[in-house]
Amino acid sequence: MDLKKSAISGIKWNTVSTVVCLLIQLLRLAILSRILAKSDFGLMATAMMVISFTDIFSQLGISSGVIHKQDITDDQYSSIYWLNLGMSVVVFLLVCALSPALAAFYNEESLTRIIPLLGLQVILSAFGKIFQTIKQKYLEFDFISKVRILSTFIGFVFTVFLALKDFGVYSLVYGQLLQTFVNQAFFVVAGFKTFRVRFHFNFREIVDFLRIGIYQLGSQTLDFVANKIDIFLIGRFFGMDDLGVYNLAKDLINKPYQSINSLVSNVASSYFAFLQNEMSKVIGNFKKIVSMVTKLTVPIYAALFTFSDTVVEVMYPKFPEVAILIRILAFIGILNSLNSQSGSLQIAFGRTDLGFKWTVIRVVTTTLAIVAASSFTIFTVAYAQLILTVLLLYVYWAVTVRPVIPLSFKDYVQPLAGPLAVVSVLSLIVFGIRCFTGTSLPVDAVLCSIFIIVVLVYYFRFHRLEIDEIIKLMRK
Repeated sequence: MDLKKSAISGIKWNTVSTVVCLLIQLLRLAILSRILAKSDFGLMATAMMVISFTDIFSQLGISSGVIHKQDITDDQYSSIYWLNLGMSVVVFLLVCALSPALAAFYNEESLTRIIPLLGLQVILSAFGKIFQTIKQKYLEFDFISKVRILSTFIGFVFTVFLALKDFGVYSLVYGQLLQTFVNQAFFVVAGFKTFRVRFHFNFREIVDFLRIGIYQLGSQTLDFVANKIDIFLIGRFFGMDDLGVYNLAKDLINKPYQSINSLVSNVASSYFAFLQNEMSKVIGNFKKIVSMVTKLTVPIYAALFTFSDTVVEVMYPKFPEVAILIRILAFIGILNSLNSQSGSLQIAFGRTDLGFKWTVIRVVTTTLAIVAASSFTIFTVAYAQLILTVLLLYVYWAVTVRPVIPLSFKDYVQPLAGPLAVVSVLSLIVFGIRCFTGTSLPVDAVLCSIFIIVVLVYYFRFHRLEIDEIIKLMRK
């Protein structure tokens, strides 16, 4: 296998699938927001939070061991397969048993039916997960990406069809189940052609995989709690309508930096690991990558902030209050894009303990902030998280960056300065123009086009050398 060629091909296919699936998801939201109720999105967000959390335990982090270890025998693969499937059944039964308590916690009787139904996704995933991991291990991202695109598209079409037939929240549930089934079916068929899964199970054969996976399991659990604690608490304190509105805004805000980070972080981790004995190069390249990410994301978030009412009119016309949340959360998105690359440093230098410490701080402070703001409105909760994110920016640098590389706080936040200043001025100008012309789709389309052109001209006029260096770095 030509490793370099496979890696380059993998990055290309990963990029294609990320972009295509992102566009499908945005189109899906734009259509469904015109058909479904706020509470439908809130119920689905709550159920998905529960299922995604339990799915972590069904896999026990074994995927990390499969990718790490070489020369795995058929017997070991078989033992892993049956352990994963067995754990998935146990987790599914546990979810079914706990669903009445969760429904009572949220005061939503329908969750007793929705959560067990969606829980079938855990079992469906178990049949093909090991084969998907093997494909990833051998850099077969072209297959993974094609399957991801196809299953996402089929799930999208089926969900919209059911929504038009008045299935309500169950259109989201059945659409998600079909998408998972299609995705895993491809991996099962392809997997059984390559590997023979026997009726064989020996726990001692996979102890080493579990030792590797247990740390991954702990990290995934804490990361999940940190990312979903707001969904968990908002659903409890404010109900499914407000949660549905909040989750629509949060999902839209998360997509830009998460999509870009998924394309950059894996490459960056390997690159920094290779350079870990050359600190000056690590610092220089880290700053370049952070600069690249912020230059891509800051204009996107500035545009979402500036044209939030138009975005909502196009995508979520039934939920105008989403526009206010987008404006608040856009600032959190900017700071998250700045912080998104430190994880690559922690992996490269073997300091994942720092990420663990930060996650604990984040879970505790976010919980306190949301509980304190829960006596007011959903917008107060968003503002509380924004204030907390700003206040903890220095803490984040001190906990996760400074112990790894000698980079000052000033140098750490410096990549934000130029792009943020330019888009702030542009946003003020656009707001001024809209005060005189009013808001309409044709006017905003013209203003948004001008906004993008001015940002591009600024980048190529004042940061051309930096952009060329970033392109050269990513090619390497």
